[in-house]
Amino acid sequence: MDWTIIIFLTPLMLIFTICGIQLLRGKWLMLIAGYNTAPKKSREQMNGPALGKLLGSLLIICSVLMLILGLFPKPTIIFLIINVICLLSFGSLIYANTSEKFTNKL
Repeated sequence: MDWTIIIFLTPLMLIFTICGIQLLRGKWLMLIAGYNTAPKKSREQMNGPALGKLLGSLLIICSVLMLILGLFPKPTIIFLIINVICLLSFGSLIYANTSEKFTNKL
């Protein structure tokens, strides 16, 4: 395994894992872009804990994919994992914006 991959991926995996665990617990919701700066009325309409669980699980999945990337640094696996991470990110973004699970009906 190449040392540059280890040096680059290890801190990223640790950060993603720690942030993912904290978001799954419902803590650190202020890390979600726009949630912390939203007005109180707008924040009350969002389901913060559900959004935190979605993003926390996404971060942990990305961390596991980075671990696989570090263990098997072949060009085809790198290409596949980067595409999977992009698809998961865009899919989660679309799901979070369109699903009614993340809104509180008043």
